[in-house]
Amino acid sequence: MAKKKPRAMIGDVSVWCVHDEIVACMALKPNPKNPNTHPTSQIEILGKIIQKQGWRAPITVSKRSGLIVKGHGRLEAALKVGITKAPIDYQDYESEAAEHADMVADNRLAELAETDITKMEVLLSELSDFDIDMELTGFNADDFQKITLKDQKDVNFENEINYEDDLTQIVLYCADIHLEGIKKKIDAIKTEYPGLVVRIKNA
Repeated sequence: MAKKKPRAMIGDVSVWCVHDEIVACMALKPNPKNPNTHPTSQIEILGKIIQKQGWRAPITVSKRSGLIVKGHGRLEAALKVGITKAPIDYQDYESEAAEHADMVADNRLAELAETDITKMEVLLSELSDFDIDMELTGFNADDFQKITLKDQKDVNFENEINYEDDLTQIVLYCADIHLEGIKKKIDAIKTEYPGLVVRIKNA
């Protein structure tokens, strides 16, 4: 299969998203009524993602007002890492109220999403097996550790260490929802300690 080509390039940064045109970042106008603020840590990670992954979503600008509706954080991140241009999607709005409602909804709907921690733990564990910078997921090292180690709180040990001949055996009582994540960690431990026997039983 032929390697996919980006829709455009901004310097050495790929543009993969559908967009109307490429515009200088300094020419873009943030909406002064945007209620969202972006902490430095978020902007740094987002800037890194754009540099590594390219533009996967454009900045949305209102044709009515000429102001940014969606993508204030992406603009800040681009400027932070020295990206001078951005892909723009122009949208029509029938009124200022409609424009502002769309801006608020873009921020609010992301907040309303709920994360399935178990699925997230498994997915992040799978990604950690590949040669990928985990910050490209939006999680920093501390966040990643908190999520992937969360299931330790849900594991009970029976006879924590039993000695059988020259082998060390650990029996884990584990809820089904954590099996995948725990098995991956056990495989890594057994590679380092080949004499270890681990038995998993349903809690």
